[in-house]
Amino acid sequence: MRGPRSATARSRRAGRRSNYSDRSRVSPTTLDEFLRSLPPGDGFGDAHQHRVTGSTRVVFQNINGISHSATAQKQIEINKWLKDERVGIALLAETNRHWPSLPEGQLWNDRMREVAQQGHYSVSSHNKHQSR
Repeated sequence: MRGPRSATARSRRAGRRSNYSDRSRVSPTTLDEFLRSLPPGDGFGDAHQHRVTGSTRVVFQNINGISHSATAQKQIEINKWLKDERVGIALLAETNRHWPSLPEGQLWNDRMREVAQQGHYSVSSHNKHQSR
């Protein structure tokens, strides 16, 4: 068992625990204080150009249907949006597509390779009651 740490060692270790270890500022205790402490216009992540190191950007969008073709204009715009915003996790609702019935090259995994060569792409559900 190690002996007790010195005050200096404890202080250094405490400073490494958090990227937000600025002791000169008092941590916000209410939601209002927290929102006021954010840069102007960033109350709900609206200042998306600024990204905190180590964070993951999660987006949700109802895309209201997507074409069979991976080269359709809507798919190109979605790909551009995901790249430009550096999205880590995209939750897309109402694709209105039965992915297993599409040919190779048009599947979701194939489409997402245009956005990022590495990563995991999955389709979690689709409506089985639609005609194929």
